[in-house]
Amino acid sequence: MVDQLEPIPVAIDTDTVAFYLEVPRSHVVLITVFFELYDGVGTVRTLDKEGAVVCVLTTPSQVQDCIGVLKAIREHVAWVPCSEPPAGA
Repeated sequence: MVDQLEPIPVAIDTDTVAFYLEVPRSHVVLITVFFELYDGVGTVRTLDKEGAVVCVLTTPSQVQDCIGVLKAIREHVAWVPCSEPPAGA
């Protein structure tokens, strides 16, 4: 059985992996700050301000570190993985 709160990596191309997450609007800046602290692990992009959907972009070599950061910040940022990538993402 797959953990529904487990971040789901989505390969964009051979150099880029994305994690699509829903976060409370009040936590969008916070998740960005956390990833800035973990320099080089991932970059956060807001895809939908109203729906508070963000994308964390990383490289294949950083996927496990990115998952580790996401799990570590869950108590501060109430993220959940998107069931499917947003249209146009």
